[in-house]
Amino acid sequence: RICFLRGDIENLPMGEGTVDCVISNGGFCLVPDKSKAFKEVARVLKPGGRLAIACTTLRKELPRTGQPWPSCMEVFLPL
Repeated sequence: RICFLRGDIENLPMGEGTVDCVISNGGFCLVPDKSKAFKEVARVLKPGGRLAIACTTLRKELPRTGQPWPSCMEVFLPL
């Protein structure tokens, strides 16, 4: 069985030790309190559970073009 839930990673809407896998696709770089988010993920994961994070990274600084980059690109994680 599979179930997809949407929630705030700093306050997940499920009980302790109830989840096999947590997936964050492109949003983890936007989390204000990453430490709190990791603790919350650890709380809901079953023993042996998995966490998958996909984030876009930058190899170099975004070029300044005179126009602002979309806010989602301003928070890419530098390598």
